[in-house]
Amino acid sequence: APSQTSAPFLPHPHRRRNGGGIKIRTVTTHTATFLAGVFIATVFSTVHLTNNHFSYNLTPSSCGDFANSGADSENGEASANRLGDQSNYQNVSKDIELQNFLLEEQRKTEELQREIDKSRKINESPKSVSSTTSEPNSMEESFQQQLLREFQDYYKNNLDKKSSHNNDMCSLLPNPTPSTLSLWSHFLPHILDSSKHAHDWHEYEFHDFTARLLSILTPDRLNRGVKTLPLDWTPVQRSLTILHKRWTAIQKEVDSFRKKNNLSPTDPIDPKTIEKLQNSIPNAPRKLNILIMGGSVTMGVVCHLNPVTTQTGKYSRRACAWPGRLNTFFPYLFGYYDLVNIDSLALGGTNTESGRTIWDYSILPDEIPYPDILINGYATNDMHYNSVQDAIKRNVTLEQSVFELSQSFIRQVLTPKKGCGHPPPLLLYLDDYLGNEQNEIRETMISSRVIHELSGYYGIGSISYADVVRDIVYGDTREWWFSSNWYEKGDYERAVHPHMGMHISTVWVVGY
Repeated sequence: APSQTSAPFLPHPHRRRNGGGIKIRTVTTHTATFLAGVFIATVFSTVHLTNNHFSYNLTPSSCGDFANSGADSENGEASANRLGDQSNYQNVSKDIELQNFLLEEQRKTEELQREIDKSRKINESPKSVSSTTSEPNSMEESFQQQLLREFQDYYKNNLDKKSSHNNDMCSLLPNPTPSTLSLWSHFLPHILDSSKHAHDWHEYEFHDFTARLLSILTPDRLNRGVKTLPLDWTPVQRSLTILHKRWTAIQKEVDSFRKKNNLSPTDPIDPKTIEKLQNSIPNAPRKLNILIMGGSVTMGVVCHLNPVTTQTGKYSRRACAWPGRLNTFFPYLFGYYDLVNIDSLALGGTNTESGRTIWDYSILPDEIPYPDILINGYATNDMHYNSVQDAIKRNVTLEQSVFELSQSFIRQVLTPKKGCGHPPPLLLYLDDYLGNEQNEIRETMISSRVIHELSGYYGIGSISYADVVRDIVYGDTREWWFSSNWYEKGDYERAVHPHMGMHISTVWVVGY
């Protein structure tokens, strides 16, 4: 017999007839199986949709009535409708999600309302009202005004209170410690009065001019001048400790004087009396020593020029310049307590390269003590025409030259000197350059950019008078209160030495 796997299907008449009969039976069987499958699928779909109907009715309002939900699901007409419309099932699912979301949002809203009602009851309670803080005078009161008013109220209520832990300078401030903005704003009249020149003490010839400058240099502007803060707290703490020791000694003498003369803490004492009390202290703690190094701007060249008077013979260069003014500003501001000694080592034509040499070889006059704080004020001369020519001779750009010289100076100051016995001082950089040596933005900002980069890298403090008034000076090149007079002879000319207004303003920038 031939193999079954290889035998061909022969088209024999009988076999074709028999094969036709088998095909009819097979088709009938398959059709019956298919119809049975459709019936079973229909039954299971009905049960599934009925269960979803239970879920749809299980809302918070009907979750306690399962019997009614089940009875409702047995309704034949409803089941038939669900079986006949599959899209309705999808809509039901979306409705469930939406309804659950709305219920959750309603719950959150009710919870928030309860918290608001609770807070309102607490605030309306008389016990919750602070005795030292009053309500704002109006709804339009600005945040800055509210901050200042709250500090003033607190200061008045705590003026006569003595802290039991006055062991450092920060403990002398009210608690919580006020912001610089609030302190500056609170003492603004005193700051104006302390800004007198030593030779203008009685007349205050420049009162109106100084007041106008102070109104322009708002705390918001002065904030622009604070560029970077010292990263290392050690020299800052050391300076505060020196100040606190001297203040404590002077305050002790002043308190004894008040007690002997039956004076209250608010009764004024003559400045000459305070000076005598300070000089009578045996082994009095030393003052804080500040050294300012700079060029002709720091020395006060043309500082006498002002819009008030031309009779300026009594205002010499160094006494008119901002370092000399700081020597009187701080004692006046501190209630005639002489806590700070400021020395200026400024000479025309010198720049940071000169300062590096002076510091490296300790070429300081004998009367200048080793500084606790050192301020670099060479920014203008670092950008001067002479510095530009030096950079050209060395075949480097001005920015490269300023960067290299400034970095070398910083490293010299921060490196402890062998056999010196003094730690490195707190180093601060002052950017005061607002001249017109360059006429391009990037070139003009070289000094500012270098100081900011190196201050951030080495963690030293930096201050910018230029950033405080730059928009005023470059917005009107004919103004001469905050800079030089670039049209002094009628035509535009190169000028770098600012006038009296700049020196008064720099006192506030540094003091702030």
